[in-house]
Order: sequence, then C-alpha cells, then structure tokens
Amino acid sequence: MTFISLADWLSWLEAQRPEHDMVLGLDRIGDVAQRLLPEKLAPTVITVAGTNGKGSTVALLDAMLSESGLSVGAYTSPHLLRFNERVRIKGEMVSDQQLCEAFEQVNTAQGDTFLTYFEFATLAALVIFSKSALDVILLEVGLGGRLDAVNIIEPDVAIVTTVALDHQQWLGNDIESIAAEKAGVYRRQKPALFGDIPVPESLVSAIESIDAQPYFREKDFAIERSRKGLIFRGMGAEGERVTLSGLVEPELPLTSVACALEAIQLLPYEISVAAMNAGLTRVSVAGRMQKLQVVRQDGREVTVVLDVAHNAQAAHYLAERLRALLPKRRLTAVLAMLGDKDFGSVVNGFDDVFTEWHVAAVSYGPRALPAETLADHLISRGQRVQCHDSVADALDAALEVGDETNTVVVFGSFYTVSESLQHLQDGECQP
Repeated sequence: MTFISLADWLSWLEAQRPEHDMVLGLDRIGDVAQRLLPEKLAPTVITVAGTNGKGSTVALLDAMLSESGLSVGAYTSPHLLRFNERVRIKGEMVSDQQLCEAFEQVNTAQGDTFLTYFEFATLAALVIFSKSALDVILLEVGLGGRLDAVNIIEPDVAIVTTVALDHQQWLGNDIESIAAEKAGVYRRQKPALFGDIPVPESLVSAIESIDAQPYFREKDFAIERSRKGLIFRGMGAEGERVTLSGLVEPELPLTSVACALEAIQLLPYEISVAAMNAGLTRVSVAGRMQKLQVVRQDGREVTVVLDVAHNAQAAHYLAERLRALLPKRRLTAVLAMLGDKDFGSVVNGFDDVFTEWHVAAVSYGPRALPAETLADHLISRGQRVQCHDSVADALDAALEVGDETNTVVVFGSFYTVSESLQHLQDGECQP
C-alpha cells in the first residue's frame, strides 16, 4: 500500500487500527526496526517517560540543547493540529514529504508484520532521525515505558518525570505498578532520573535490579525559586556537585525544569548557563498553560489559557498555577473529557477557581464523556454549569461572558485543546 499525501497515509493508519486502540509490546516493532534502522541513530539519545511533564521536559531539553549549538531531533505525541508536530528537527516540524517517504519505508519493511498507528509513526520518526545527522535525539514515551514503542531504542539517559494514577487499564491500579512499568525505560549502568516525590519502591527496585545510576529529586538534584530566579542544585557525571543560580523560570512545571537541567549535567557536552537561560526564556509547549489573546467580534480581547490536564495530578498543578498567576481575574472554564478518565478527581480541585463552567463532549465519539455527566457532577458540588453541543460552542459561550476581567480556561484532554485551537483558527474570533 502506498499513498501520495500525508492525509491519506494517516487515514489508512487510523482505519487499520485507531490510535487509542493500542497493543503494547516490543517484539513486532523490534523485528521491523532491525530491518529498517541503523544500530545507532545519534551519539546521544534521551528517553522521557512519566504520567505528566513528559512533553514539557522534552521541550526544555530541546530548547536548551539547541541554544548550545547542538543538532536536536524530538519525537512527541499526541499532536494538537498537525501530525507533523510529533517529529521536529532543529525546532521545526518535518515536512509532509519527509513523513510520506518515511511511511513508505516503514510499510515496505514491515512486510506481513502488523504495526499499530503509534508503532508505525514511531518507526517513521526514527527513520527520519537516522538520516538527519543529529547530535541528540529526544524520545517521549507514549504510554507507560517498558512496553512502549520508543523503548526499542537504547537511551543514554532515561527520565521518569512523575508517577500518578492514569491509564490504569494498561499500567495497573496503583502507583507501585505504574512506576514499575515506567521504570522499564531505564538501562543498565546508565543515568536513571526520577523527578517525583516520594520515590516508589518498585522504581527503586527496578533501578537496583539492572544496576542503573539513580538520580532522585531532592536527594541528587533540586530546584527552588528565589527573588533572583531559579536555583538548581544537581550532580554531574563524575559525581561533582553543581549549583546554577539566576535561571529564568518558564511557565512549565518545575519538576520538568529540574529533570531537564539534571539531564544536561550528565551529557558529554559543555552547555553554558547562557544557553540554558536562552532556552528557558524561549521555550513554550502548545497546550501547556498556553496563553492566547482572542479578539471577540465586538473588538474586546479575552485571554484564553489552554491546558491538556486530564488527570488529578495535572489538574492540581493547573489549579495551583491559576490561583498564583490570575488571582484577581474572573475565570470561566471550558471542559470536555474522555470517558475513561476519573473526571471527579480532575474537577473537584477547582471549586474555588471558576465562576462558571461550560461543558461539552469532545467530537471523538467512541471515547467522549457525555457533557451531561460532567454537568451533573459539577452541579452536585454547587457549581454554575452550562451544557453545550460541542467544544466550539462551549468556547464561544465562555468568550461571551461580559465581565471585563474574564479569562477563559480550556482543559480536560488533548482533544479539548485541539478542537478549541482549531475553532479559534477557523472562526471569526482570532487569536
């Protein structure tokens, strides 16, 4: 099978097996990779796993390493508007042509071996990287770690950012089980970073069983705010203590910042504080505390904050940042979620944050949580709620709130943010 356009390739992949319908395991993709990829893709590979903060950590590493003059490739998922967002080289999305050519190579190499959407996409990204003379490749785990497609590649440094309850149907029903799955990205005698507190016993056991080199937050590296910027304390590859002061604080989780900074200390490159600060200054991640100024039809500007928070840990962080950054604003929520998420644990921490809620169902029908389910729960907690037929309608209603201090916060899933961004791009209200 071959196609000319990227859209046709993606439609074919989705028809073979929808992206959310996963089959975890490395045997099939490993066999195809052996026929398709060189033994070493780049001098340095960093793999990033974790419940939350993976994409932010990759973006931080990409920005800081690129500012130092290194050639960096980054593979992340999912995308918000264009599939090309998943594969970046030197900070730029790869072209449709590059992806189509890589898809053709993967399709030829797979023969009769079945590959899922994510496995196929991962191999295509790796093919592109293998042809790009990169210094560093950054790989974001899609789900879990041990059996995720990116784990066919041997990392030189592996990071698990956080561990929280999410995707229990795949990873287990408790923190220890989930941590063990994510620890599967660690490698023997290689740096194994963990950014969460406390450290699950299963993760410690996994590190010890393979004799990896542990680097734990608050024990081996730490970060704190000061009036003169962030202060990072970490450890270098030879065990030397490192202190960096006056660092710029990006609008991203400090856990991700700490993990990225510690990883940099362990690389065989000289990365200056100036390059780190330049990266920290310019880094941004679509859908993570992303702020847009949207012009309404009456000409008034409204701030819209978009965040893909969809589990309790991410929602807690979002609520904290909203309280800290927008204490005097009137906050209006736009919320839509997937049906397999624990929606109560996500929304319950916002009782004192939002003045009103506009809820809808995402357009991905098989996985959408009904808006009425969200509304009933919120009403039972004494919240003001309006139901809408679509995320676009909910966003339009939230933007029409007359209060001059109104800020609209969109969250609940990648689909919610994606549909909102698409609506803002296509509609009369322009960001």
